[in-house]
Amino acid sequence: MFLIILFTKATIIFTVMIPLLITVQILFKYINHVSASISHKIGTYVFCFLLAGIFLVTGIPSITTIHLDTNISFDLFDGIFPYYDQYVNNIFLFIPFGFLLPLLWIQYNLKKTVFTGFLLSLIIETMQLFCFRISDVNDLWTNTLGTYLGYILFLVVKNLSPKIINKFCLNTSFSKKKGLLIFHEIYFYFFITWFVVFFMHPYISDYIINIF
Repeated sequence: MFLIILFTKATIIFTVMIPLLITVQILFKYINHVSASISHKIGTYVFCFLLAGIFLVTGIPSITTIHLDTNISFDLFDGIFPYYDQYVNNIFLFIPFGFLLPLLWIQYNLKKTVFTGFLLSLIIETMQLFCFRISDVNDLWTNTLGTYLGYILFLVVKNLSPKIINKFCLNTSFSKKKGLLIFHEIYFYFFITWFVVFFMHPYISDYIINIF
């Protein structure tokens, strides 16, 4: 039941995001006079859907729930074995993230991909200080590990079928000078996803609860 509700929430949130994503991509095309491939655009939709799911699973605060609640656990490896399923889920949650980053954006090498996964996890744990969640150092390293494994999976796919990677990834012709907005489009997608989850999520949740 939880997975059904989660998937439904993510789907509804993503549906709200679609007009914003299309608008951003149209602006990218006409401002920079360049356009990404259809495969890349589809990949960015999958990325935003995944990001919305990550925000929902980790329980970041929303506009109706935000408040300071400093509940932090700095005990490294504490609770790993009795509650291993939680941390295994953390790893699997971030594997697609570590895979999609280098798949969609060529500038994301191993170092930058892993750091981005770490930074996203750190941001999430920091935001959890403002809701009824525990900021756990073990979430930080398991999420980062998941990102690393996702990048390894990307390398495997790249070696087996580089043509598939080329269809989804922005190539080097999208330089910072030629396509500044497109080259940095990932930041727009992060903001759009957070914006919709922060402002729309509580109202969507109430709607889904009433249905079930």
